[in-house]
Amino acid sequence: MIRVVLATLLSHYRRHPGQLAMLLLGLWVAGGLWSGVQAINASAKDNYARAEALLGGSLVRLERDNGAPLTHDDFVALRRAGVLMSPLLEGERVTDSGVRLTLVGIDPFTLPSGSSLGSTEGQLQNFIAPPWQVRLAPDTQVQLGEVARLQNGTVLPPMVADSGLPPNMAVMDMAIAAQLLQAGDKITALIGRFEQVPAGFRQITRPGPGELAQSFHLNLTAMALLALVVGLFIVQAALGLALEQRLGLLRTLRALGVPCRSLTGLLALELLLLGLLGAVAGLVSGVWLAGRLLPDVAATLQSLYDANVSAGLSLPWHYWLGGMGVTLGGLLLAGSGV
Repeated sequence: MIRVVLATLLSHYRRHPGQLAMLLLGLWVAGGLWSGVQAINASAKDNYARAEALLGGSLVRLERDNGAPLTHDDFVALRRAGVLMSPLLEGERVTDSGVRLTLVGIDPFTLPSGSSLGSTEGQLQNFIAPPWQVRLAPDTQVQLGEVARLQNGTVLPPMVADSGLPPNMAVMDMAIAAQLLQAGDKITALIGRFEQVPAGFRQITRPGPGELAQSFHLNLTAMALLALVVGLFIVQAALGLALEQRLGLLRTLRALGVPCRSLTGLLALELLLLGLLGAVAGLVSGVWLAGRLLPDVAATLQSLYDANVSAGLSLPWHYWLGGMGVTLGGLLLAGSGV
């Protein structure tokens, strides 16, 4: 009986294919735009998390309180005074292919634990000795190719992929970083764990890239939510029209002995089947749309907030469940009002 009644209910859309098209179109548009924006946000937040985890939550950056540049002499003097810290050298360079890289020089011997910058186990000798090594995010390594050159013609050391690094960041030993950045004996900051900031220095507090770009992603989410609501209004209108046109059919099924509870359950099952079809189509097209738009979004974030975001999608497992759940939940909410 259930199979026969379900087939009878679905036969309405065979006679009215336009209603089925509007229903699926509303779900597709709503799910596609919502899933696409959330894919962009999820990928960007993954990159922000990797960038903020580089120095660990308990590490502090120091610079001179008078604003003068730090040098290796400052590092040596503080180490001899018993202050445990490590030098850090940062700078930007552009490759001959136009990729802007943030070069980060570290001293793996003094770098405190808890920083993903110092994960050089198994390759320490190659990391600190000529021809040195450069650690990059896998997508950045693919973008640079087998051999990377800076705009001045200097060839970067051999590259090693490190999935824990954010995009467009190259981590290397202090010695080779100073050569590439032409920094001499200057360093950018001193990092470590301090109970008290040493005299003559001040702590640097920098907001993370996720904090700077929070409003940007909030606006994207708001626009996606608006698209979701508009799509669900289309769905609700199509469902209302289909139910109105099937009132006579529903009365006939009740007269033939179909229980009201069974009929309500089959209408919900019909809604779920159509919802799954529209949600899957929306999720797939949303990921495709996000993949096409992410390079432009990454360029915008780079220019506005100086935040490095990969041009490739990096989606956690809960993204897929969340995309399906939001679309199906919105469909059930629209269907409950019919």
